Order: sequence, then C-alpha cells, then structure tokens
Amino acid sequence: MPASQPQCIAMPVSQRAVRYHTCFPTVTNVSACIIPTMVPILMTLRDRIPSLRRLWIQWSTVEDQTGVHSIDCFQAASSLVDIGIFNEYRFVPVLLPVHQLTRYDIDCQLEEHIRVLKQTPNVIEARIDVTFDKEAWSDSLETVDLLRLRRLYISPAGALKYFKVPSLEELALDFSGEDILSLVRSLLDRSSCSLRRLCLQSPTAHTAIESLQYCPSLTELLILHDDGSRRDEINALISALTLSNYPGGLTLAPQLCLISFGCDYESYLDYEAYLEMLQSRRGAENCALQSAALLIVDGLKPESETVRSLHTLCQEGLDLLLLEGVKARDEMLPWDYSTLWT
Repeated sequence: MPASQPQCIAMPVSQRAVRYHTCFPTVTNVSACIIPTMVPILMTLRDRIPSLRRLWIQWSTVEDQTGVHSIDCFQAASSLVDIGIFNEYRFVPVLLPVHQLTRYDIDCQLEEHIRVLKQTPNVIEARIDVTFDKEAWSDSLETVDLLRLRRLYISPAGALKYFKVPSLEELALDFSGEDILSLVRSLLDRSSCSLRRLCLQSPTAHTAIESLQYCPSLTELLILHDDGSRRDEINALISALTLSNYPGGLTLAPQLCLISFGCDYESYLDYEAYLEMLQSRRGAENCALQSAALLIVDGLKPESETVRSLHTLCQEGLDLLLLEGVKARDEMLPWDYSTLWT
C-alpha cells in the first residue's frame, strides 16, 4: 500500500504483526472489538500511530472486561479527533487527548461524561449515552458549557439539564417516557440556540407536535420508529403533518424542508396517509418541503400503487429516498449520530 494512502487497523491483529512494525505512520483508523488477550497488543501501539484520527473500541462479553482497569495507549495520539467507545457491560477508562477531540461517542456514567466533556473545548458532535448508569444523579453536578457543539444525541433525555450548548443546530433524542418537552425547552432557553434539525426516536405524536410548535427554526424533522406499541402515535403525527387534517385550517411547521421516517424494525406506517401528507405539503404554496425519506428495515411494504405515486412526486421535483432492508438501516445510522464502524 502506498505510504500516502490512509490505513485502517481492524483488531484483532496478531501480536507478531505488531512486533515487527516500529511505527504505523499512515494508520488513520483503529477499530477494536477487545478480548483480554488483545489488551497487551493494544499497549504496543503507544506512540506508534501518529496519524490516528478515528478510534472505535468495544467489548465482546462482560467477562472480557474483567481485570482490565484502564487502557492508556492512545493518550499521546496527536492526530486523534474522533472517538467511539461502547462499554455496554462495565465502564473501563480509556485515556485520551480529550482537548483535541471534535467527535465524542461514549457510553458511561454521567459524572464521567461531565468530567471528560469539561476538557473538550473543540467538540462539534457528541453522542452521550448514560443508559447503563443506574445510579441517581447528584443535584450538585456541574453544568458543562459545550461552546462549539453543533450536533448532539443524548439518552436518557434527563441528562440534557447538565449541558449548555449555544451553538447547537441538531438534536436527537430517544423518547423514554420522560418529560422531553420541558427538558428541550429548558435546554434551548438556557443555551439561546436555534435548532435546525430534530430527530426523535418513537415519540408520542403530542411530543413531536409540541416540539415543532415550540421551535419555529426547525427545518428538518426525522422520526425513528422502533416501538410497535406506538404505531398509533406515529400515524397520528403523519396525520397532523397533513395540511387538510391540522386543526383550524392551520399548517403545522410549514417551514419544514425535510421530513423523514425510518422504521428500524417492523414498520407500522400507514403508507397511504404518508403519501397524502407529502402530496398535501408539496401542493401548498406556503410549505417549504423539498426532501423526504421513507426507510423500512422490515415489515409490510407500501402497495405498488402507493410506490408509483411516490415516484410521481420524485418526477415532480421532490427529493425522495426510498430504501429497505440493510441499506435502510445503514442510512438511518447518522440520524442519531451513530457511525458504521468496520
């Protein structure tokens, strides 16, 4: 491979392969699913990957984390800016050059998130996952100012109250029964930011509608649906977005340029209602709709007649993406700022 071409190390690698290389000057990506015998191999990378920009670490089983207290071979990686760590079973500290990170994707305790993010002045995109933290959060935790953050996913949404994000443009949330509306309002008021894009996972129709009404700056709405118990909610939202159905003859969020629906598991969408919603907004002078997506991983697909009508909308100028299966799932990953690592 030419020296100028970026390389990727996908672990596991053999210890022999590491031993006979004094340096990996062109390695830009490392993706590692760790088992205990690999920890000493990782340690041999210390100070030998000066071009490393992206790092992803995860663990195979809970047993694989036993006896591993920390990983400290990446702290001197002078080019590292994109980090993803999926602990899942137990938090294992990874020492990092946090001051230079621009993308942050870690699942750990809220206190650890706050400790690290206080030292990341350059972070632009963050995926903050505290779902496996079962401890009650202290009222004395400090609020973190993320001055340059533009894209944020956070779960559970209750953790929003610990952050101030004046530059935030895009927000993704997993609806989990919390009072998301008040949390989002508090975040926006506290931060004085204007959201452009909102992604909600399995929201109630009320939550989505109220969010659109509260944030007139929103131009992109993305709905991830993976909860069969909320099939009526997702179709109620589609109905509310249809011009002829909104109360009082008003238009819900006419400024929306993009409306996307993705079904990560079995689809429960009313496809005819979805088609009607798109047609109503494309035919209205006061609506800004330009792009849409319908992504279906599994379940019932639209009838052929509905598909033909959707393609007609494409011919009339609507930028419409229709995908199913694995391609649909891969397309949905960036909606909540996940990354497909290899």
